[in-house]
Amino acid sequence: MPSAIGINIFPQFMQPIAAHLTCFLNRTYMDRALKVLGPYIEQRIMQIENRISKTQPQNDVMAWLIGEALRKKESCELMSQLIASRVFATTMAALEAVTLTRALEEEARHVLRGPINQDSIDKLHFADAAIKKGLRLQTALKALTVQVMHPTRITIKDIGFHIERASAEEGWSIHGSFLHEKKMDRATTAPLPRHYRATFSSASSFYLDFGHGLAEP
Repeated sequence: MPSAIGINIFPQFMQPIAAHLTCFLNRTYMDRALKVLGPYIEQRIMQIENRISKTQPQNDVMAWLIGEALRKKESCELMSQLIASRVFATTMAALEAVTLTRALEEEARHVLRGPINQDSIDKLHFADAAIKKGLRLQTALKALTVQVMHPTRITIKDIGFHIERASAEEGWSIHGSFLHEKKMDRATTAPLPRHYRATFSSASSFYLDFGHGLAEP
């Protein structure tokens, strides 16, 4: 995230060069991680390539990540770093899946213990938020997507955040309040002080989702 924010400070023609500076923290974190993960990943790569592992399971996440990298014939020199990056992403996905599953289960058990009708379905706030988050990140209904374009870029002055021209947000993926249609108050976020209400969203203690940070439009 610091790298993605930092690179926007530079003009577009300088960004390929500036990326080496803004990615410094990322490289530092990766170097530290590879001191621990690197030897283990290289050992697993050798075991999977030669099919000599007798102690490690071949159906775990690491085996799957290595198998995919080998299948795609990715660079041997960069394979440890690529797999380590994917391990980090998988870890974040696991955190989200655990918190989401528990929240959905508890909500469904409480709401659906009575008659199932439109009123009870409308009370499934976490389920609604999860579906809309999925649509926001990657919608499967491209043909039905309605996009509204702003003719010039939008600037949120209090934080200096810019939304460039031609950016789009699917309308049905925006998480609105169930009780107050003009208030953006998702089930997955916690309230913030009033002066931050329209700018940032704070993580809920019940559910950690991807793309968290800036409040959605």
